[in-house]
Amino acid sequence: MNATVAASSADLAARQRTETLGALLADTNRRDHPVHGGQSLYYGLLGFGDAVSQPGAELNAGWYERNAKIFAKLMMVAKPGDRIVIVYGAGHAYWLRHFIENTPGLQLVDPAPYLAGT
Repeated sequence: MNATVAASSADLAARQRTETLGALLADTNRRDHPVHGGQSLYYGLLGFGDAVSQPGAELNAGWYERNAKIFAKLMMVAKPGDRIVIVYGAGHAYWLRHFIENTPGLQLVDPAPYLAGT
C-alpha cells in the first residue's frame, strides 16, 4: 500500500511542473483515481489486526466518523436552494459523494467540467 501512495505522490509532484491546478484537481478527484477516488486504501487496512485488536477497523471507523461529522456540519448550515462548493482533501471525496447521493433533497454536481477549463 505504501508503494501505491508513494508512486502517486511522485507522479503528482512531476505533473505539478507542467499541468494546471484545475487539471490536477480534476484528475485527483476522479471517482476511479487509484489513491483518492475510492476506499481501496482504507479497506486494505482492514486486514491489520488480530482476534484481540483491530487497528485497521478502528482507523476505518474513525475515518467514517470524521467524514460524517464534516457532512453533518455542512447540513447544519445548508438551506433549501443553496449551491455549495466544498474544498477539502480528495481523500474525503468518496464519503462526501456517498452522503450527498444518499441524502434526499441534495444533488451532487461533478466539478470535473469546471476544473478542466481552468
